[in-house]
Amino acid sequence: VVNIDASAFPQNEFYTLLISNPSRFFFPDQLSGIQPGSRADLIFIQTDHAHLYPQTSLLSHLMYTVQGNEVEHVMIDGQWIIKQHTIQTFDEQIVKKEFTKVFNRITSC
Repeated sequence: VVNIDASAFPQNEFYTLLISNPSRFFFPDQLSGIQPGSRADLIFIQTDHAHLYPQTSLLSHLMYTVQGNEVEHVMIDGQWIIKQHTIQTFDEQIVKKEFTKVFNRITSC
């Protein structure tokens, strides 16, 4: 890391990276961007939080302010992964319970 100041990364470059470059990198033979025929990878973010006001630049908030708990829905390749803050692809409580068991076993040595 050359510069840990987030403001050193220009917003217009961030937008290009956010929208186009990931799909071009991972799927070079497919359409990129938000358009018919492209992969449906979407993230829905709740923007009605006090720290996201004034909403003069949502892109700026996305870069510097939005937190993980504000992600409401996630769709990857047309499949809902998270809906209303709830993971759809596995039982989060079971994973937490199993993780705690493994953690306790490792730390008790």
